[in-house]
Parts: sequence; structure tokens; C-alpha cells
Amino acid sequence: MPAKHPLVPAPTRTNVNGAAFLSDSRIDCTLFVALASTPIEKRSMLPDLNGEFYRVDMELAQADSRWRVIQVTWRQAMLDDVMNGEGADPS
Repeated sequence: MPAKHPLVPAPTRTNVNGAAFLSDSRIDCTLFVALASTPIEKRSMLPDLNGEFYRVDMELAQADSRWRVIQVTWRQAMLDDVMNGEGADPS
């Protein structure tokens, strides 16, 4: 059965909050992902965001010259996660 509405890619903004090397072949990082109906050009637009905002915490491991996700957790991000300095984008 075809979808009633076509799938339209939503404007996204992904912000990597640095990466912490646990060893030469393991990294911890936090991603902030916003899916919105309009482009998100700067952090100050987040309070008026009409969309979804997620925090993704990941651990990656390098094997055979490739990085692979070995653990991931995600949750709905709170505005304080980014506005209190956790996000890498200063605007």
C-alpha cells in the first residue's frame, strides 16, 4: 500500500560535541541532531524549533582501518544540553 504522503527529507543539523579518545582505537562522542521543518542556521534558533531534537551518545572502535559503532544511546535532547555549553556551535 503506497504512503498517503510522499517522504520529504527534513532539513537537519548535526553537531558533534567533540570526541574523547579512550585509547588509540576507541572514541566516545556526543552528537546533537535536530530535524526541523525549516533550516537551523544557529544555536539561538533552538528555543523556537518546530521539530525534533536528539542527543546521541556513541562509542566507536577502529578495526581494519574502519570506525564502527559499538555502543549507542539516544534520547530527546533538552535545550539545556546545548545552551549550557555542551554544543560545539557557539552561535
